[in-house]
Amino acid sequence: MPMDTQPASLSNGMFWAGWIISGLVMLFLAFDGVTKIIKVAPVVEASEKLGIPPHTLLAIGIVLLACTTVYSIPRTAVLGAILLTGASASVKGYALSAPFAMGKFALRGLAQSLARELQPQGIHVAHFVIDGGIRSANRPEPADKPDSMLDPDGIALSYLQVLQQPRNAWAWEIELRPWVERF
Repeated sequence: MPMDTQPASLSNGMFWAGWIISGLVMLFLAFDGVTKIIKVAPVVEASEKLGIPPHTLLAIGIVLLACTTVYSIPRTAVLGAILLTGASASVKGYALSAPFAMGKFALRGLAQSLARELQPQGIHVAHFVIDGGIRSANRPEPADKPDSMLDPDGIALSYLQVLQQPRNAWAWEIELRPWVERF
């Protein structure tokens, strides 16, 4: 954002901190996109382990670079939402998972605080609790338990639905789980 568009309510330090953090995000996203486009071996291997076919990496990389470009343009950077992904541990800790639960509890608290701070400025902040296993090529669903795992397309649809919510009915937290998951 050019200096002449700096909101009067921001201190100079906050303004530059925002630019530095945004710059780091842009560098990370650009790096991630480029490594997918040129198909760096560790990226291809990690993607395959996650069930992402290597032939989709080019498209994912292009989308990442396009999103990074839109994010880097000041007039479009504040349009949209901040969507954070948590897990069951965001709302309940399990034995032997204290470090993971602490991080997820902290992420949930961050989402709630950001929602209260940024939503009055027109930025939708939402936290997604992913409560269950996610089906993939490397993690297929048991044949005797149909629909017992989260479908990646269903998760993506839920994120899209949150983005399409009217601002007079924004949700700050959504829990996603398969119908057979206990909670």
